[in-house]
Amino acid sequence: MFLFIVISVCLSISMTAFSQERDIEDRKNHALQMAKTYFAEYNKDSVAFWISRAEHYASLSSDTAFLSQTNSIRGYVAMNYDSDFVKAGQYFLRSYDYAVSVGDKERAGVALADLVMAYYNRHDTTGMQYARRLYATYAGDRDSKGFIMGAVSCSFMYEVSGDYATALQYAKEALDAYGQGTVPTTIYALYASLLNYVGNDTEALRYFRKGLAAPDAENIWLEYAEFLMKQKKWREAAYYLQIDLERMENNSVTLHTRYHHKYLSEVYKAMGDYVSALEHYQEYARLQSNIFSVEKESAVNDLLLKYETEQKNRLIQEHELDIARKNANIQILTFCLCIVILCGIAAWIMYRHTGRMYKAAIARHQDYLKEISRLTDQIHNEKSQDDGQDVRSRGLFAEIERAMREESLYKIKGFTLETLAERVRSNRGYVSKAINLYAGQSFNSYVNNFRVNAAARMLSGTDIPIKAIADELGFSSSSMFYRAFQQTIGVPPAKYRKETRYPEREGTDCIFETEELQS
Repeated sequence: MFLFIVISVCLSISMTAFSQERDIEDRKNHALQMAKTYFAEYNKDSVAFWISRAEHYASLSSDTAFLSQTNSIRGYVAMNYDSDFVKAGQYFLRSYDYAVSVGDKERAGVALADLVMAYYNRHDTTGMQYARRLYATYAGDRDSKGFIMGAVSCSFMYEVSGDYATALQYAKEALDAYGQGTVPTTIYALYASLLNYVGNDTEALRYFRKGLAAPDAENIWLEYAEFLMKQKKWREAAYYLQIDLERMENNSVTLHTRYHHKYLSEVYKAMGDYVSALEHYQEYARLQSNIFSVEKESAVNDLLLKYETEQKNRLIQEHELDIARKNANIQILTFCLCIVILCGIAAWIMYRHTGRMYKAAIARHQDYLKEISRLTDQIHNEKSQDDGQDVRSRGLFAEIERAMREESLYKIKGFTLETLAERVRSNRGYVSKAINLYAGQSFNSYVNNFRVNAAARMLSGTDIPIKAIADELGFSSSSMFYRAFQQTIGVPPAKYRKETRYPEREGTDCIFETEELQS
């Protein structure tokens, strides 16, 4: 009787444990399916919610293979919705490591292809090593999906490096691998673009038309618009860029929208519509700056994480060494020296990385100033053919631009929308609408943009103290000027002056930093 009770209890416990495991498995798969569904519907917030639930259940069952899938989805979200290519690459690499650990060759191949795309979107040839690894893995199986992914990945990387002939060879291998099967439009887009780059426009047009005839033709619109621009077919290029940009914005996808705005600026400039060209170029500059800021933040966070890890490891090892301190003083000294060197290297890497990003931000801003100057000069000379309200609104914006630039109204302290409206003989409603429509900014952002650009010119062309510049340009305080300058250009004022006016001077950061702190 006792034995029967023991057996019954054991069976009951086993059945309960099995039931719980089955329940976790069902919940985990449901959460992953919901995340995939919302990703297809471009619902970023719901994707994040369900992915977190899926990873929670995966941790309960220690399902490494499952975590490979969730990290891939997190990578897609970071790349498509946030344009954070650094973070996307980290997720894809983690997905690859999980897949390798469980021997899932197919998922490892997908993760490598995704990782290459993250590098491709950053225009970083570092992804070449992963593209070659993927291609080599499937080189003996040319009928497999893995071989196609490897060939396409290599093609993308050689395109980034500027070797279009080699990129075209790999793209041709991928195209041939499909045989008589249905070819994805993205493959047509890649192959046609490379044909265009090497000067074979006739064949490029033939493959573009194949892509445009496919059910998913929208995946080729951006590349086809770029092809039309080289043919100087401006209106047709503008049409495809606009509808593709609307599709992206409706789905909250930011992956390539900066290129849409950049190309639209070039198209409208060629068509003589300099107001629209200026509007799209300003949006392109804003998006490019956002990507720069996201990558800077991710890079700095990575360095800080490495530093904190080293610090924790140092504490643990110091505790272990303390037990044998009397017999191991020389080891402790050696260890501390290594830690100092590691920390110094980490600080040096952070300093160099930040310096490169600052220089890139400064170069982009100076290019931005030149382009803005050219476009605004064209706006003043433009004779619009439109009638009615559009002409009045454009004329009002041109008068606002003239007054701001020629009379330097932005230098007035406490400058308000009412002051500007009175100066251009209009009312605040019309003035605010014109600024929003043609500058794509609020009044305060519009004025601060003039002030920051003027400050950039003064910093690179004069020795006027930063505090005096802030006061002369109408900022209510030095701290407000510092914050506006940093947010707009991505570089502190003193660093901007050092890189543009005194690029040959080294070791002067401390002087400028002291000046900023005093300001």
